[in-house]
Amino acid sequence: MSPIAAVVACSLALLGLAVGARVRVALAAGHHRRPTDDPAPPPRFAWLPAAVGLGVAVPGALASPAWQDALSGERPGVPLLVLALVGAAAVLAGAVASAVDLDVHRLPDRLTLPAATTAAALLALATATGEPVGSLVRALTAGLVLGGVYLLLSFLTAGGIGLGDVKLALAVGTLTGWMGWGPFLLAAWGAFAVGALWAVVLMALGRATRRTHLPFGPSMVVSAWVTWCLWLAT
Repeated sequence: MSPIAAVVACSLALLGLAVGARVRVALAAGHHRRPTDDPAPPPRFAWLPAAVGLGVAVPGALASPAWQDALSGERPGVPLLVLALVGAAAVLAGAVASAVDLDVHRLPDRLTLPAATTAAALLALATATGEPVGSLVRALTAGLVLGGVYLLLSFLTAGGIGLGDVKLALAVGTLTGWMGWGPFLLAAWGAFAVGALWAVVLMALGRATRRTHLPFGPSMVVSAWVTWCLWLAT
């Protein structure tokens, strides 16, 4: 690992840990719950700070060549900073959405739709500061396509895919579509692969059966994050 990659990774990891710890306290207090939710105490979400820290540190290290180019003047720095902001915000939003979905089997409306619109706005800003227009058009198209596919699946599965997943798909499609159609398809199909693997593991451990309803949001987030890391690595 280069010195720049190490500095970026460590800095982002510490920042992610700090932000994740603050968010964990709010979630552990049950602020995301409704009166109709399970009256049992909410989980502690002890994994959340580490997830946010790792979630931003790994992509940050993988993107170190781009940071080096920006520091040397070979690449404009402003679009890179905007894209870094998009990535960091996506990791935090994805971690929080996953935590809430795991607890109450519901993705928060206050997070899913704003995530899609914010991602589109920031990517438009990146385009305005030098990124290709074609990437923005592809991202917006991909977001609508994936959202439409999930909406169709929601009807076909009689709610097996929830409307929260549909809204999250808008953001996932937009972000992965920015990378290209290949990463978009990988993230889309990968979500189902991650979900199936998670179900198999839980059944093997005796913590779920074939009839157990598992939240799908975390699988979508993990698949998109892995796709992002693979895209940065290549």
